[in-house]
Amino acid sequence: MKLLASLFVALMAASAHAEVTVVDVDALAPLIEQGIPLVDVRNHADQVETGIVPGARPIGFFDDHGEQQPAAWMASLKPVAGPDDPVILICRSGAKARMAADYLDKHEGYRKVYAVEGGVIGWKALGHPVAQP
Repeated sequence: MKLLASLFVALMAASAHAEVTVVDVDALAPLIEQGIPLVDVRNHADQVETGIVPGARPIGFFDDHGEQQPAAWMASLKPVAGPDDPVILICRSGAKARMAADYLDKHEGYRKVYAVEGGVIGWKALGHPVAQP
C-alpha cells in the first residue's frame, strides 16, 4: 500500500511540472501558425540589437544587467499565456529561453513550454525576417 501511495505522489508531482520541449528554429513557424504565443525573454537592449521574430511579444525575463526578474515577467506573461496555455520562449541563441522555461516548469506550473534552440540568430540564419520590438 505504501508503494502505491508513493507512486501516486510521484505521478502527481510529475504532472504538476511543465512539459518543456526544446525545438529548433525549423519548428518555430509551424508552432506560431498554430496560434501559440511567442515570447522573446531578453531585455529590451538585446532585442533591439538583433531584432525579434515578427509577432513575438517582447516580454523580458531578464533586466538590463542580465538578472532574472520573475515577478515582473509573470505579471506581463500571464495575460498572454496562462499556466494551461502553451507558450514558446525565444532569446538570442537558446540559453535564456531554456532558463525561463525552467522557471515556468519549477515555479509556475505551466503545462506546455517550448524553448527555441538557436534563437533569433538561428531564425535569421535561415533567412527569416526580424522586426524591432
